[in-house]
Amino acid sequence: MPLSKDRFPLWRFLYEFVFGHSASQGSFNFRCPTVFELVLYVSISCGDMLRVRAVLCQSWRGFKTFPCAAVEVKNEPILGFKEGSKERAELEKALRDLKGKTEEIPCVIGDEQVWTKDIRYQLSPFNHSHKVAKFCYADKELLNKAILASVAARREWDLKPVADRAQVLFKAADTISGPKRAEVLAKTMIGQGKTVVQAEIDAAAELIDFFRFNAKHAIELEQQQPLDSDGSTNTMLYRGLEGFVAAVAPFNFTAIGGNLAGTPALMAINLDFVDFQMLSLRFLISHLFSICGNVVLWKPSDTAMSASYAVYKILRDSGLPPNIIQFVPADGPVFGDTITSSEHLAGINFTGSVPTFKRLWKQVAQNLDLYRNFPRVAGECGGKNFHFVHKSADVHSVVTGTIRSAFEYGGQKCSACSRMYVPDSLWPQIKQDLLAIHKQIKLGDPVEDFGTFFSAVIDDKSFARIKGWLHHAKTSPNLTVIAGGNCDDKKGYYVEPTIIETKDPQDKIMNEEIFGPVLSVYVYPENDYKKVLTLIDNTSPYALTGAIFAQDKAVVAEAAKALRNAAGNYYVNDKSTGSIVAQQPFGGARASGTNDKPGGPHYVLRWTSPQVVKETHEDSPPTVAGTSSPRSPKRRAGSCGCRHTGDGLLAGGDALHLRFGFLCPNKMPGFRRWLCGKLVVSREEAGCLLQTPGEAVVVALSRGLAFQEIFGPVLSVYVYPENDYKKVLTLIDNTSPYALTGAIFAQDK
Repeated sequence: MPLSKDRFPLWRFLYEFVFGHSASQGSFNFRCPTVFELVLYVSISCGDMLRVRAVLCQSWRGFKTFPCAAVEVKNEPILGFKEGSKERAELEKALRDLKGKTEEIPCVIGDEQVWTKDIRYQLSPFNHSHKVAKFCYADKELLNKAILASVAARREWDLKPVADRAQVLFKAADTISGPKRAEVLAKTMIGQGKTVVQAEIDAAAELIDFFRFNAKHAIELEQQQPLDSDGSTNTMLYRGLEGFVAAVAPFNFTAIGGNLAGTPALMAINLDFVDFQMLSLRFLISHLFSICGNVVLWKPSDTAMSASYAVYKILRDSGLPPNIIQFVPADGPVFGDTITSSEHLAGINFTGSVPTFKRLWKQVAQNLDLYRNFPRVAGECGGKNFHFVHKSADVHSVVTGTIRSAFEYGGQKCSACSRMYVPDSLWPQIKQDLLAIHKQIKLGDPVEDFGTFFSAVIDDKSFARIKGWLHHAKTSPNLTVIAGGNCDDKKGYYVEPTIIETKDPQDKIMNEEIFGPVLSVYVYPENDYKKVLTLIDNTSPYALTGAIFAQDKAVVAEAAKALRNAAGNYYVNDKSTGSIVAQQPFGGARASGTNDKPGGPHYVLRWTSPQVVKETHEDSPPTVAGTSSPRSPKRRAGSCGCRHTGDGLLAGGDALHLRFGFLCPNKMPGFRRWLCGKLVVSREEAGCLLQTPGEAVVVALSRGLAFQEIFGPVLSVYVYPENDYKKVLTLIDNTSPYALTGAIFAQDK
C-alpha cells in the first residue's frame, strides 16, 4: 500500500536522510513491505530513534551489516568553573546544601530499601569530623537474597532491546551532564576529597563518557557478524552471562564505580514491536536477540558511598529496572565469600588491591565445581608507574608532567607516577624546577578553596600506610627526602607532597605501590640509559602505566621495544596519568590486572557470552562428511523406503554408533535396540537417519547419558509427545551442565 509523504513527513525525512536523495513526488511504496521499512515505520511510531538508527545501518543483502556509526558520541567537554559561571554557581549551591549533613544510604534490593544492624559511616577525608553518609553492610543472607532476585530478573533483561538498554545509559549520561552534574561533583568532592578539577574530570566527564561510549559500543557490536555460505546464514548473538556479575568498586574514581556496575548490565531486544509473520528468521535472530544484558551486584567503596549512591539513583531514574543492579554495601570478605560460593556467579568486575583480587581469584578456583559456568574474572589492581627521562628530553615537559602525575589527587590514581629515572646531566635543572613548583602546591580544603591543588588522602588506613613509607624514607641510608615528608591527621588525613631521592634503584620504595603523594627519583649516568630501560622493566611486579620523555626518535623507538611489556598505557612525552575514554582505553598486565581496557570498544565483549546461530534453509539440508549431497543424483532407497545416501558415509564397519542426526519416523522401532546406552543402527539405517528430514531429535536425555559427556560415537534419543515441545525446550536447557552446541529442526518460524 502506498505510504504518503504528506501523511508521514517523518518517514520522508528519514528516507531522504538514509538514501541521500528526495523521495518521489506523490508517494513511494513499501516493497511488499520489506523488513527494513516495517521496522523503521514501527520504530518511528514508537518514537525510538535509537532503534531506527540501528536499523538504518543495515545493508540489504542478507542483512549483513556494513561499517557505520550507530550513534554519534563525543567526549564530554570539561567545564572550567570560573568565577561568575553558571556551573560554578550551581556547584557552590550543591556544596552548601551538603555542608555538615549526613545522608542515609540503605542497601537496595529491587525496589526494597533494607537496613541491617551493621551501621557504618563515610567520613570526609579533609574533615573527618563530618559524617558524610550513614550506611549499612549487607550480611550474607541479604546478599544471597540479592543474588536470587537478580538471577530471576536476568532472562527478561537479557531479551530487552539493545536500544532500550543503551537508552538507560544515554539518559543517565545526559542527566549527569545536566541537572545532576553539580550534585555528583559535590558528593565526590566532599566524600572523596577531590578538587573541583579532579571531580569534574572524573565524576562528570569520565563517567558520562563511559556511559555514552559503552552504549555506542554495545549498539555497534551487533554489526560484527560472521560470513554466510551458500544455503545457510550465520549470525552472532551477544548474549549476557548466565548468572550475575559482582562489581567491586574502588574509592578513587566515581566513574569507575559507575562503569564496573553499569557496563556489564548494559547490553538485547524484546519481541513486542514487530509482526513475526513479516520477518525472516535471520532478522529475528540477528536483531531481536543480538546484544547481551547482565545483572549485577554492586559493592561500592565505603569511602565513595555518597557519590556511588547518587549514580545508582540516576541509573534507576533513567529507566533501569529493579533487580538489574543491586546496591549492596558490604564487608569485603563477607561479600567475597558469598559471591564466590554462589552457583550463579558468572563474573567479577574488580578494581582494587592485588591481595583482594588474588583472594577472590583463589576462591573462584577453589569453588569451580559449584558454578554452572566458568566465571569471568576481570580486575585492575594499580601500579608502580614510571617516568623515564632521557638526556634529550624537554625539561619543562618533564617537570610539569611529573608534578601533575605524582601529586594530583594526592597520588591516589592507579596511574600516578611514583618512580622517576633522570640522567645525571639533567638532574640539577629538573630538581631545581621540581622544588620551585613544589613550593607553590596548595594543600587544603577543596570545598572552601577552589584553588587547592590537592587535599587529604582518603582515610585513616591510607594515612597510616603512607606515614610508614615516610618513616622509611627518613631512616633509610639510601633515601633522602628533598621535599615534603610530613603529615598531620588532626582535622583531615593530610600528607605533604613528598619527593625522595634514592641511591638504590632496587629499594622497596621503587617497586612497591604506595598510593599516596610520594615520588621517588633515581639519578643514573646518562650513558647508561639502556641499562635503565631494562631496570625499569624488571624492578616492579606492576605494569600499568609509564611514560618516557625524549626528543631523540631513535631513543623513543628503542624504549618502546624495551618497555613493551612494562605498561598497558604507555606515554611518549606526556605524563602517565590522564587517560580519556575512547582515546586511551585503560588497563595493564602483570600484577596490575587483566588488562581488559575499559573505555575501549572491546570492553563490552568481555561481558557477553556469544552464540553463533547457523540457519540452513529448507532447500539445502545438512550433509555428513563423506556423503553425497541429498540433492545429487547419487541416491538410493533404504530398507525403510526413504531415499538416502548409502555410499561413503563414514569409514569402517557395518554398524555405526551415532551421536546426532535426523530421526526417520519409519525406523522408530529400530531405535529401541539399546546396548549400554548406545544406539546401534545398520549402515543403511545410518544413511536414512542422517539424510532424511523428519522429527527432531533431542540429544542426551536418557538416565545414564543425560548429563555425562561420552565423547564417542554414542547417541541418546528421547521421544516426546509432540504437543509437549515447550516442556522439552526447558528440559533441554536444564538437563546437562554443558552448553557448547545444539540444533533445532523446524520449519515453523
